[in-house]
Formats: sequence, structure tokens, C-alpha cells
Amino acid sequence: KNKQFVVEGIREISLALKKKWKIHTLFLCEEIYKPDTSYPIYLENIPIIPITSSVFAKIAYRENSQGVAAIFEYHSLDISQILIPPKKLLYLILENIEKPGNMGAIFRTADAAGVDGIFISDAQTDIFNSNVIRSSMGCIFTVPFVIESPKKIYTFLKEKNITVLTTDLKAETFYTQCDLKENIAVVLGSEAGGISLFWKNNCAKTIKIPMMGEIDSLNVSVSASIIIYEAIRQRNHIL
Repeated sequence: KNKQFVVEGIREISLALKKKWKIHTLFLCEEIYKPDTSYPIYLENIPIIPITSSVFAKIAYRENSQGVAAIFEYHSLDISQILIPPKKLLYLILENIEKPGNMGAIFRTADAAGVDGIFISDAQTDIFNSNVIRSSMGCIFTVPFVIESPKKIYTFLKEKNITVLTTDLKAETFYTQCDLKENIAVVLGSEAGGISLFWKNNCAKTIKIPMMGEIDSLNVSVSASIIIYEAIRQRNHIL
């Protein structure tokens, strides 16, 4: 209703502030809070509500929140605000992702690998869910993302000459056999539903990760990591 969400933990709040996300209120428990020089939180000009450890224990959603919790304002880029840096681009398209832990883990990998941005369509979980923020280690604040319809995402990518690749168990091409050095956006779907017909009909190529055991699929965040780092390997000529 208020377009606000809760962020807990020093690292997460520090990253949000560093990336200029608008803070509404900071709840600070001085009995617990110890500043971290790696992830500073500059308390000047921030509305602060001091609370006791017993109160903090009641309002904190997760364990080890380090004595700080904050309310931030919702923020998502409009697709027209996506910046196109002068280099070979690597984007992800996340479709129908259901589990907050998977969503967050993908953002964490995207940050680590320097992915240029994430497009989210038909998400089955709130991007600002506390578990998304926790499992992303605050990387939902560091990786640009857009929440938009598949059609608008595709139109944007087509205009920017970015090739769309989808993942599918029935694909004939393994991910290592595909040229991932060009401007690409990789579509990843839910483990249950896979990729929608829209993306299957509008992709340039379909790729797969080999499955050599009894199970027929990987966790979507694991699949994302494998493909992202193969793209990095190819682009940096890493053996």
C-alpha cells in the first residue's frame, strides 16, 4: 500500500544507501549494532528510531540482522532507463520465478559476474521479499533490474540488437557450443513450468546444460550461474 519494504542487516542497508535507494526510517539497536568499515552506514541525515534489543528481536524477520533494520521506498527502473554500456552485453530474463531464495541467489551471481541487468516478467514472488534480499546479500540493490511484460522486454532487446537465448532440455545445442561472446540475453524459467511459448517463439537459439544423472533439471539459480560463467570464460578467453 505504501510502496515500501523492509531491509535488514548492515551489508544490505549499506549497499542500498550506496546505490542511492531512498530510505524512509532506520531502526537502530545500539546494544547490538557494531559498524562495519567494509559496509559503512552513514547515520547523518537518516531518520533514526532507537530501539532496545527486546524490541529488535520482535521486529527482525531473520536471525543475525546485526541490530539494524530499515524501511526503504520501492524502486524499479523503467525499461527506457536501462543504460547500454559500450561493451558486449550480458543480460538475464527471469520468467515465472517462484522461490525467493532462487531469485536472490541469481542476483548475487549476477553481481559477482558483472551482469549488465536483469529483466523480470511474470514473477511469482515479490522482488522485495525479505528472503530475496537476504539470499541476494543485498545485490538486488547493485544489479539494475526492470519488471516488465515479455513483449516490452523483447521489443527493447530487439531494438538494441541483443540476441535472445532460451534454455530448454530439448535443445540440440549445449551451452558450451553456443557463442556467448556477443550481446545476449538469456531467458531462465521456473523449474516447474520452464520457458513460455512467447520466448520459445521469439528466441534466436535454444541451449541446454547436459544432464547425465537420473534427474532432468537443475535449480534455476545453479543453471544461471553455469551459463553466466561460461559467457565470462568465453569473453575473457579463460581456459
